[in-house]
Amino acid sequence: MPNVTAVILAGGLGTRLRSVVSNLPKCLAEVNGKPFIYYILDQIVDAGIKDVVLAVDYKWEMIYEIVGINYKNLSMAYSVDDIKQGSTGTALRSALFYISDSTVLVMNGDTYVDMELSHFLWECQRGDLGTGFVLNVNNGIINMGIYLTCCDFVQTHISLDKLYSLEKSFLNDVYKYGVIPYTINKPFIDIGTPESYAKAGEFMRKIGK
Repeated sequence: MPNVTAVILAGGLGTRLRSVVSNLPKCLAEVNGKPFIYYILDQIVDAGIKDVVLAVDYKWEMIYEIVGINYKNLSMAYSVDDIKQGSTGTALRSALFYISDSTVLVMNGDTYVDMELSHFLWECQRGDLGTGFVLNVNNGIINMGIYLTCCDFVQTHISLDKLYSLEKSFLNDVYKYGVIPYTINKPFIDIGTPESYAKAGEFMRKIGK
């Protein structure tokens, strides 16, 4: 299996969450006494990945000060969105400058899915196809925003000069290269709103995190 670098998209402004988390980037919002991003980093550690790039923007210095460049056995780099295109595609494309591996795992910094990432990686890579994505059938059919793809594809198809939405455009663009839907039925939490953030602590306790 080729080496994989994880990219966590953590540059959102978090405007909907400001009423309850006014002074922090979204990924640093505390859940049961620790920043939310640590739950995601622990999941990446469990998957055996060693390198992480945090694609950051809003108050990114706070993330750097709290998380640093090492967490457990992870080595972390920071890709700052100086271009200010404000799109998930541009953030991912910019992060390639910090990646030496051929394969990238893309995750959102405000969502946690109770799943084994290692099994997702294995299923995607054993067929030597281009891109895998997590499709959750828990409470509806939802794309979890977790992708495994090759860096060459990102380099070729996502420009730094225009807006590009992973949510709206990415799967359409990679379809002819071989897309593997990895279907799960697992609970998840997105802390993007005050209502969902209020449920995050109980959610993590229920899944034993």
